[in-house]
Amino acid sequence: MTTLYSHENEGGRTAVTLELLPDGSLQLFYYDIGEDSRRAFGDSDYEAWTTVPACELPKLALALLAEKYAGRHDARSDFASFCEAKGIANDGGTWA
Repeated sequence: MTTLYSHENEGGRTAVTLELLPDGSLQLFYYDIGEDSRRAFGDSDYEAWTTVPACELPKLALALLAEKYAGRHDARSDFASFCEAKGIANDGGTWA
C-alpha cells in the first residue's frame, strides 16, 4: 500500500492510499475520521474508493503516461529514468 496523502489535526485524520489488491486490481481509497468528517459527511468516519479491475490496468497505465508525457520532447529519457528510479524493469536502445 502506498500513502498518497495523509493529514491529521484536532478535527480528525484524512488519508488517501493506493493499493494493488490480491486479485490484481488497483484501488484508490479515501478515509476520513473525526469531527471534521462528522460535519462534512454526517458520520464520524467516511470511506470512499475507486477500484480498477486488473484487466483495465494496461489501459490505465497508457492513459496516465500519455497525459504525463504529452508534448514533451524528453519523454523517452524521463520515462527510462523514472522506471530505473522506481526499480521497474525496462529495456531500450538507440539507433542512428
